[in-house]
Amino acid sequence: MSFLYLVTEGVHDVAFLGKLLCVGWGASRVRTMEGLDDARRSWMGSFKWPLSRGGKTEIDRLAVPAPVFYRLRVGTLVALRNSQGISEIGKTLAIDLESFMRVASSPDAIGVVLDSDDEAPTQRFEKLKAVLEGVQLVAPTVLGGVGDGTPRVGAFSLPEPGTTGTLEDVLLALGDAAYPELSEAARGYAGAWRTKADGDPASSHWKEIRKPAGGKKAVIGAMTAILKPGKSTQVSLEDNGWVSDETKAVVALQPCLAFLQALLASVPPPPGIAL
Repeated sequence: MSFLYLVTEGVHDVAFLGKLLCVGWGASRVRTMEGLDDARRSWMGSFKWPLSRGGKTEIDRLAVPAPVFYRLRVGTLVALRNSQGISEIGKTLAIDLESFMRVASSPDAIGVVLDSDDEAPTQRFEKLKAVLEGVQLVAPTVLGGVGDGTPRVGAFSLPEPGTTGTLEDVLLALGDAAYPELSEAARGYAGAWRTKADGDPASSHWKEIRKPAGGKKAVIGAMTAILKPGKSTQVSLEDNGWVSDETKAVVALQPCLAFLQALLASVPPPPGIAL
């Protein structure tokens, strides 16, 4: 079975990429251990799962620090792995690559998706290349590209290579397209509180919204509060229309779609099926 492994910097990235795979590649979520092949079940044995019902073990709890799986329409299995920061991505890769060696079933391709809000994308890429070399992986020559090693490795930074920002920059553009009135209202609401925060720099109450991505996260959070009251942003990304057939042509989404297409092109489909 073809196998693709993607590691990201957070649970929102995982939810976003999972929905993108569903909309762009006809993927479906694998929700039970029994839906995996033997090699992946062996890998998942290294994680502790909290819930077993009806003779099946549920694996769709994002709160558990373990992979989320999607199966593409062509049969390829994709594991989405949540990490935190480049140093943690390195640790996660080292642990998982060792697990893959034990079950003799390494990924056909590995993708790393970063944010680039704290420093320039070029600096982040240099750090990532060092991390990849540390686990004996061949980094791509450019951010947004896919290399020629074995397995092939791709690296991407949100919102797009060469641009400083985060996933929220993409989500704001998608929100404008999917929910224009709600987006406008949320921007006004969050903007007013950001102005208040800037006028009260000594207060610790507003430190989060004063961060570079704070205002953007506040807008997304305000929209989520209406779309999914009491639920998290990751749930809204999975259930609502941020990424959909209606928004997949949004310009801000195209770099990420192109990266995934390049990464998936390196994964051989089942016999008789072409990507």
